[in-house]
Amino acid sequence: TPAPTKCFLDVCPAGFSCAGGNWTECAAGTYSVVGATSCQACQAGRYADASASGSCAPCPAGYACADAASTPVVCSPGSYALGNATACLASQQVRTLLVVEG
Repeated sequence: TPAPTKCFLDVCPAGFSCAGGNWTECAAGTYSVVGATSCQACQAGRYADASASGSCAPCPAGYACADAASTPVVCSPGSYALGNATACLASQQVRTLLVVEG
């Protein structure tokens, strides 16, 4: 069923903005919570690959989320991401990171 186009009592559902009395779906890469008047961009390392999202999902380990509007991209062999990453690290970088922060 299509979403209504008019706001009811100025309370928008999650995944929509409600400006000027009309509901507008949040675009992929953005989200809104119930009652929000505008859509917010997903934080780095999180994504919403569909429109009308009520939240952004964390990028899983082993994947990179450079584009918040797209599905996570699996890291290539020899690289890794620890989760909530925007890019994969080369295995050498992972070892250095673990030694320095370990």
